[in-house]
Amino acid sequence: MGFFTGSGRGRAPHILWDPFTGAFAQFFPATSRAKALFDAVGGTRTNRAGKVVIQIESLFFRTAG
Repeated sequence: MGFFTGSGRGRAPHILWDPFTGAFAQFFPATSRAKALFDAVGGTRTNRAGKVVIQIESLFFRTAG
């Protein structure tokens, strides 16, 4: 979560969810476009396909061991 509130602010989804703890954080309102998916020129409009488009990312980390 710290990444999306710091240097990764420009690439944040609407919601970040940790399936292991159930915790989640919301970075943008549903009526605002998120920035996790990139809209390529001439490509699919992933950020603005309707009045409300919500991007949810799951948080996974692999630990050594």
